[in-house]
Amino acid sequence: MAAKYFSSRVKRWLVAMLAGLVVISGLWWFATNSFKDVPPIPASAFAVEDPPPNGEVIDRGPNTLHIDSVGIHAKLGDPVSFSSNHVLLPSGDADTANIWAQGAPLDSDSGTTLVIGHIQTWTSPKGVFWGLSDVKAGDVVSATDADGNNSGWVITGLYNVAKDQLSSDVFSQEGPRRLILVTCGGPGQAENVVATAVPIQAVE
Repeated sequence: MAAKYFSSRVKRWLVAMLAGLVVISGLWWFATNSFKDVPPIPASAFAVEDPPPNGEVIDRGPNTLHIDSVGIHAKLGDPVSFSSNHVLLPSGDADTANIWAQGAPLDSDSGTTLVIGHIQTWTSPKGVFWGLSDVKAGDVVSATDADGNNSGWVITGLYNVAKDQLSSDVFSQEGPRRLILVTCGGPGQAENVVATAVPIQAVE
């Protein structure tokens, strides 16, 4: 029981920290961002089991992530952790996404690999995850880690949620193998846009 209690506390802490981070980030953008394009949110949410893959897995070299259907072509930077100020942010580059260091790595057999990427930066009106709100069930994600291990994923879900409502499930380090992609969205970047995917082998 003690271990379960500790796990729940950790999950609540992670969610609270991420929510605090992104709300602060969103307020900053609301106050300072002069770009005309408002960060998008999904037109409609979906959750589908075992959708047929719509595309091919392509290896474009180490440390990359691609969703060709929506024009996402990301470099994978160094893994990121919560800072001492309880902040979890992608690297400063608009074209770079980052894996959460405490989650499952891309070559893991279980658990969730969480990848975060910018929707906008101060110098880029459209960051690397701008197209995330447009993914559809069955879209293929190709990801290659630093060692050149290539993996294919199929999009199974998409939703947006207020940042203080982000589920602790996003941070799961156990359970079925999943890839979760997260960015901001909406006016002032006040929401999270979340896409979920499973290994392509699981639906073939």
